[in-house]
Amino acid sequence: MDALLVIAGFFALLAFGVPIAVSLIVSALGYILFMTDIPVIIVAQQALAGTDAFTLMAVPYFIVAGALMQAAGISTRIVALARSLVGWMPGGLAVVTILASMFFATMTGAGAATTAAVGGMMIPAMVKDGYHRGYASALQASAGVFGPILPPSVLMILYAVAAEVSVGDMLIAGIIPGLLIGIVMIGFVMIQSQRMKFGT
Repeated sequence: MDALLVIAGFFALLAFGVPIAVSLIVSALGYILFMTDIPVIIVAQQALAGTDAFTLMAVPYFIVAGALMQAAGISTRIVALARSLVGWMPGGLAVVTILASMFFATMTGAGAATTAAVGGMMIPAMVKDGYHRGYASALQASAGVFGPILPPSVLMILYAVAAEVSVGDMLIAGIIPGLLIGIVMIGFVMIQSQRMKFGT
């Protein structure tokens, strides 16, 4: 019943146009303040204790590394490498987009940085090559999923710290799923590009 009240409060706030983050905070704090006997000071202490982990120091460094790579033009070289490896395949630029996103994700660990860096170059190139703009944008947004899965994933580091499990084991566990997702996406775009006559 308590969970239903929190969920109902969350959706009610959303219905009034309150941003998602604020809705989550207000509904959770409202539940803690009015429905439990937990002192507010304990909530604050636990929130701060959750961020007191040496491993979390890696997160800002990955974000800075991604920003530096984007500013230095390394994404151009990554796309050139991906194009030389798989550009000859059916749906060449779509496959290049996925492979370049995989490469970039393994350096930044962030999905948004991957999407921004690779998509800024690949979406216009795909549109020029005959792909629909919506398809190119959706493909790049989908390829951004590699950031949270492939190591060094910022989200996996945060999850490992919160769950008190090994960061190394979490990062290693993301390799095979990330590669499998990449293979399936490449196969899908190759078939779809041939069927819809993209890139021809």
